[in-house]
Amino acid sequence: MKEMRLDIVTLGAAAPALDPRAHRSLLWDWRAWMLAAAFVLGVAGRLAYSWNAPFWFDETFSGVIASQRDAASLLSWCLHELTGPAYYMPLWAWEKLAGNSDLALRLPSLFCALAAPILIAAGGSRDRDLRVFWATLVLLWLPAQVVAFEARPYPQLFLLGTAQAIAFLRLMQQPDRTRAAWWAGWAACAILTNYNAVVIAGVQGLLYLAHHRRAAVATWPALLAFVPVAAWIALHVGFLMTLAAVHGQAYAPLPLSQVATIPALLFGLPFHGTLVLGTIAASSFFARRRLAVPMTPEALLALSGVIALAVVLLLAFVRPGFAPRYLTPTMPAVLFAVAWWARAMLRIDVKPVVIVVAVLMLAAGGVLRSSLTERRAMCVICLILSNLRPG
Repeated sequence: MKEMRLDIVTLGAAAPALDPRAHRSLLWDWRAWMLAAAFVLGVAGRLAYSWNAPFWFDETFSGVIASQRDAASLLSWCLHELTGPAYYMPLWAWEKLAGNSDLALRLPSLFCALAAPILIAAGGSRDRDLRVFWATLVLLWLPAQVVAFEARPYPQLFLLGTAQAIAFLRLMQQPDRTRAAWWAGWAACAILTNYNAVVIAGVQGLLYLAHHRRAAVATWPALLAFVPVAAWIALHVGFLMTLAAVHGQAYAPLPLSQVATIPALLFGLPFHGTLVLGTIAASSFFARRRLAVPMTPEALLALSGVIALAVVLLLAFVRPGFAPRYLTPTMPAVLFAVAWWARAMLRIDVKPVVIVVAVLMLAAGGVLRSSLTERRAMCVICLILSNLRPG
């Protein structure tokens, strides 16, 4: 008689030894159900949160810029906006086709919000399980639901950050000029959407250079993708310097007391965020001897997210003008780091992974319920994030 064994990954109880192919099938079924549930919660949450809500103050800037009659007026407005033109110029062209109704101006954001997890699930990694966990975490990330159906650049910024993360992973796997050009192109588009994307681009560029060295230097023509970025900043720098001076007088860096709000800043809700980060930290500590961390391309992508996140948060406490939405370009890599942790932890103990996914699903379900039962879903997330704004 075959020896009985404990398989906590698939069944959580004693079971006969399984054929390897059947074992993989059971594992995939478990993950498939998880992804399906996340898809329902994530898509419904993105649709419900701002459905039928009127434009709010920040969205009116997008509406005004997109409604300009000619290219000269568009350029003037873009030069007097804090961020780059990569969101407003396509929105201006879209408005000429679709009109300037609230729904029309919000549809591009919704498309980007839904495209990011689909892109990850379809080709985010060679490892199918890693793709599934990454897509699941993106679908359940609450701050994405808040802005998914708004005429603001952050869904586009998240999508570009996702494409950049995937391109970086492929570049680290096999450096060549074509892959370097794709990574640099996505990074340049992200920077031209929001200048805060410079941090994750810089961190990934340095990791690429440090890890591949001569092979990385040989791909230097990819840097030409950043020429439009430099050209635009040269035109824009005067306005940026003026605005920076105003921010320096009007706002202060985050006080150290705001350190306690970092879990809410990352995951939208304080209790859920603390539970997620605590579970990851505790399980990693107790399993540290069995969690091998070779410098694989996946590990380097995860590391880029962690380092960039640390840099952005450090700057928030020493420089004025921080807002949680400035983390958006970094979060695809950060969520990949969580997916990478989950993929590794499954081989040791499935319980922490189940806890993290369950907590995020409960939070997403709660926000969805709030969105469906309230006229305007000004839920706890908005209150938490408003308390993290400068000033």
